[in-house]
Amino acid sequence: MSTDDVSRPKGSIEQPADSADRRAYVSRSLSAQTSSVRSAFEERFQAGEYLGILDSYRVQWDLEKTARDTLQNFFDADKGTLDKTRISLIESQGTEKKLYTVRIEGDANYDFRKLLHMGGTDKADNPNTAGGFGEGSKILSLVLLRDYGFSDVQFGSTGWNIRFYLDAAPAGSYDQPARGLFARLSTENKQPGNFVEITTDSKEKAEEFIRARQLFYSSDNPDFQEPTAASDFDAGGAGFKFLGIDENTRKVRSGNFYDAGQRCHYRDDRWNTVAGVHLWTTHKVFGADRDRGTIKPEKVNQQVIKPMLAHMSTEQLQGILRAMEAAWPTGTTAFYEACFEVMSEAAKLLEKSKNTLQFDEKYLAATPFMSSHITDNLQQQGYVLCHSFFDKIGMKSAKTCFLEMQQHLQVEPTPEQSKRKDILHKTVVLLQQAFTKGTAKKSIENKDIWIYSREQEKSIVSGQYDERFVWLSHEILDGPFAKALATYLHELDHQYGSDQSAAFSYQVTDSLEVTIAALLEDEDCYRQFSQLKKEWDEAMRTSGNKKVI
Repeated sequence: MSTDDVSRPKGSIEQPADSADRRAYVSRSLSAQTSSVRSAFEERFQAGEYLGILDSYRVQWDLEKTARDTLQNFFDADKGTLDKTRISLIESQGTEKKLYTVRIEGDANYDFRKLLHMGGTDKADNPNTAGGFGEGSKILSLVLLRDYGFSDVQFGSTGWNIRFYLDAAPAGSYDQPARGLFARLSTENKQPGNFVEITTDSKEKAEEFIRARQLFYSSDNPDFQEPTAASDFDAGGAGFKFLGIDENTRKVRSGNFYDAGQRCHYRDDRWNTVAGVHLWTTHKVFGADRDRGTIKPEKVNQQVIKPMLAHMSTEQLQGILRAMEAAWPTGTTAFYEACFEVMSEAAKLLEKSKNTLQFDEKYLAATPFMSSHITDNLQQQGYVLCHSFFDKIGMKSAKTCFLEMQQHLQVEPTPEQSKRKDILHKTVVLLQQAFTKGTAKKSIENKDIWIYSREQEKSIVSGQYDERFVWLSHEILDGPFAKALATYLHELDHQYGSDQSAAFSYQVTDSLEVTIAALLEDEDCYRQFSQLKKEWDEAMRTSGNKKVI
C-alpha cells in the first residue's frame, strides 16, 4: 500500500507541496490564530476589564493640563494643527442637574489596543509630537473620573469605542480592597475618524476643553495671526509676532512660546511670560518631555531666536527692527528678555554685514553709565533714549549728541574773561599745593574752562561732568571771585554724581573743608589767594562783548 492510499484524519488541512502555496497556507493559519486570539481579547474587554491602574495612583494633573493632553493627540494626528479638529459642547438635562458633554472629533483612525497598555503609542519615533510615552489617555481618564468628577469618558474610532470607568479591583488582584481604572469595549461604532467624549455636570470644567484649543497652533489661533517674521532652519522653522506696548505701563506686552506649535511654559508655570512677542517653532526643539515643563529663557534665546534670525535676509532684519519701533526706548523691555534678544541679535547681524537703518533724529542710543542728570535733560529736550546697541547700526549715541550740544553752546570769552580764566587756573594750582600739605588732604584737577551763556541758551545741561573741561557761564565769570571759584570746585565734584546724589554732597562738603583749612592754616596760601582776588577784581573793571561760536 502506498502512502497516497492512507487516509488523513477528518478535518485536517493538507499542506500543499508548492513553496508559494505553503507560504500562503502558513499566513492563513497565523491569521486565523491571531483573529481567534484577538476575538478572545476583545470579549474580555467587552465585559469590562481592569487595566491594573489603582485610583490611588499618585499622579496629579490640573484640568488645563488634562484638556491639553486630550487635544494633543488630535493635533499630532493632523501633523501639527487643530484646523481639522472639531470641538463641540452639548448641554442636556440629567436626572437631577444639567450635564455638559464635550465631543472632540478628528479624521484619523487608530487601533483601540493602543489605549489599553501603558506604553502603547504610535508616536514614539516621531520627534515633532508631544508625549509619545503611551500613558496620556489612561492618566487623563483616571484624573477626570477621580479628581474632577466627570461621569463619562469615552474614546472611539472606526469600528470601536472604549468607555473608561472606576470600579472595585478584581478580588485577589491586590493585597487589600481597592478601586481602579477599567475599560469597556464596544465594536458597534461605524462613524469614520475618531473622537473623545467626556461628560460633567460642571459647565466651567467642560469649557476648559474649549479654551484648550488656544494651546495649539491653528489658523484661527490669534497668537499666530499676522506674524512679524518667520524663517526656515534645520528642516523646520520659527517665527514670532511683536505685541507692542501697553499704554498704561509703557512696557512691552507679554506673549507665549510654542514648541512645534504646542504652547509651553516659559520661565515659570504661567502663560503670557514671553516679553514682547508670541514665539514659535514649527518643529520640536526641546525634545520629549512628559509634562511639557518650563523652558528657560536662555535656552530659547540660543536654540530658537538666534538660529531663526541667522536665516533671515538683510531686508527681513531691517523690517523686524522697524516693526518693533515701539520697543526701541529703554525701559520698555529688560536685557535678555525675548523682545530685547530679537532686536539686539537683529542689530548684531546687520552690523556684521555692514548694513544700517535710517533713524528719526529724536532717537538716541543710550550711552552706558551716563549721568542721570544728563539723560534727564536730553529727554526734556524731546530726545528718546533707546537701547545702546542701536548705535551700531546708524542711531546717534546720547554721548555724541551731548558733545554736539556742548559745542553748539560754547561762547568765546572776552579778553577780560580770558584773564579771569587764567586767574582761576592759578588759584587751582595754589590750592593743589596747599591740599597736599594740609591736615585735610584732597586732590583736584586743573581743567580747561568752557563758557556758555544762560541768557542765549536755555537748553544747557546743568551740573554735567566732562573729563576734558568745566562748564562755567559767562555770568559766573563776570561775577565775584569767590562765587566763580566755588562754582568751579562744585562742577569738578560732579564726577561723583548729580546734585541729588549723596556721594556728590559728601565731596562738596570735603572741598569746602579743605579750602577753608588751607586759608586758615597756611599764611602763604592766604596771602597769594588774596592777591589773586585783587587781580580778579581788577579784570572786572572793564567788560567786553561775547561772541557765540
